[in-house]
Amino acid sequence: MGIRREARSVRFLLALCATFAAATTLATVSVAAADTRATPLPWTRTETAQLRSDLDRLVHTHPAARGAHVGAIVALADSGSVLYRHQADDAFQPASSLKLLVGSVALARLGPNYRFVTELRRTPTGLVLVGGGDPTLGAADLAEAATTAADKLGPPLPAYPQDLLLDISHVAPGDRRPAGWEVDDELADYAPVITGLPFEENVLHATLHGGQPGDAPTVSLQAPLVPEVPSASCQPGPTRLRLAIAARTVAVGEPADLDAHPGRCGEAVITGTVASGADGAIDLAVDEPEALAYATLAADFRAHGITLHPAPTDGPIPGVVDVPAPPLAAGTAGIMLVPSRATNVLWHHESAPLAQIVSDMWHRSDNFYAEMLLRELDWAATHAPATLAGGLALEHAWLQAAGGDPTTLTLADGSGLSQYNRISPRTLLAILRADWNGPNQAEVLAALPVAGRVYAKTGSMSHVRSLA
Repeated sequence: MGIRREARSVRFLLALCATFAAATTLATVSVAAADTRATPLPWTRTETAQLRSDLDRLVHTHPAARGAHVGAIVALADSGSVLYRHQADDAFQPASSLKLLVGSVALARLGPNYRFVTELRRTPTGLVLVGGGDPTLGAADLAEAATTAADKLGPPLPAYPQDLLLDISHVAPGDRRPAGWEVDDELADYAPVITGLPFEENVLHATLHGGQPGDAPTVSLQAPLVPEVPSASCQPGPTRLRLAIAARTVAVGEPADLDAHPGRCGEAVITGTVASGADGAIDLAVDEPEALAYATLAADFRAHGITLHPAPTDGPIPGVVDVPAPPLAAGTAGIMLVPSRATNVLWHHESAPLAQIVSDMWHRSDNFYAEMLLRELDWAATHAPATLAGGLALEHAWLQAAGGDPTTLTLADGSGLSQYNRISPRTLLAILRADWNGPNQAEVLAALPVAGRVYAKTGSMSHVRSLA
């Protein structure tokens, strides 16, 4: 089917975007045949004029667009000719459509087959779990690490002291929350902190069990974690496992919902309702997810008869360091650079290929994946602790080379969650063109969400709707 036949889909998507507009609408469309073997049919002057008339009517007369800041551009992918534009060079808040940028840059710079690596290594004084920024690392992976390592360590059990150290230096310290993330999102599972050793997407999974109506529900965490109860006198600090339950049990059939907000002592205060005899679940973005990873891995080792103790550290989290651990042997540049085939590596874990991670990120609009990908761009370029600034600089360079206008671009994070991000429809179009004309076209099309015959990425925040 020629691309001229796709005009109706384009108009439909733009209409959909406008329908949900509240204050800002950003729409960018690159029209092309999804089957790269299809022969594009040229647009006639009559068809182009009709498209412009239809879109002008949507932009200027649709009820949802009244008082909104609307920008749009429609172009042909093969020739680059623009069919329609409206405030195409204004700067808009992109919301999650900004994830197109970090995914595209990651595919271009790292390659579709790139994988994150996490390792458990043996040292003269104990074990070191070396984070590699893998956003998909979870409890099942740490259980595998303990099983594999235990098989290599014994029997008999090793005689050297079993200290456990978590090396989180893959991401630079002090870079955990980008500027412009709202305070109200502090405990939200879609806004977790960024760390060099991610675990369960850096959220704590809590389950509340409803009792009798009016009673406070009981709480349980994923094994082997036990919730801490804040004391009457406390010092304000980061949220780890301290929970204050302000929720209540309601009768069956009444509305049940849970929420959370930070308490004055750093605890997570869980509010809302749970139905009697039922369970309610809530995920909390905690400040120190490394503590969750440590407790989980230590418990996995105990199941194999090996007791681990936190290695002495100077940091705020027992057994966790944010600088690379000392070299394992003479001649090695550092623990991060020890080859995975070395005898001191007890467990070597690789993530799914980058193409799959990008697909998951775009389909779920996963903020955490986007932020970890942004840091990985910097780490892969420098092999030094990754920084937000380094990742953003690489995005700027790639986008400028792709024809984006840096004067209309403000990047504050990789996910689009920051209130400070700005991009123009024309610059967003440059990403689509680069993907269509680049070597990863097939991977991009396979990774993008599909609506009918349209490959698209949406974005949504308070008063913002975007589409590319």
